[in-house]
Amino acid sequence: MIARGFRFGLLLQFAIGPVCLYVLSVSTTIVFLGALSFAASSARRLLTHNIIFTMNLIVGAVLLVFAIRMLFQQGPDTVSAVE
Repeated sequence: MIARGFRFGLLLQFAIGPVCLYVLSVSTTIVFLGALSFAASSARRLLTHNIIFTMNLIVGAVLLVFAIRMLFQQGPDTVSAVE
C-alpha cells in the first residue's frame, strides 16, 4: 500500500512539478515587474528632477562599467573545428 502511494506521488511530481515551477516563476516575474513599475511611478511623483537625473547618471555609469567588463572578460580557450 505504501509503495503504491509512493509511486503515485512520484508520478504526480513528475507530471505536475515542472508546470508548477513554470507558473510560479512567471507569476513571480509579473509581480516583480508590477512592483517595480509602481515604485518607479511613485518615485517620479515624490522625488525632484535633480535627484532623478542623478540616479539616471549613476545607473548609466554602472551599466557602462558592466558592459566594459563583459567586453574584456577572458573566456575559456576553445578549439575551432576548422583547424
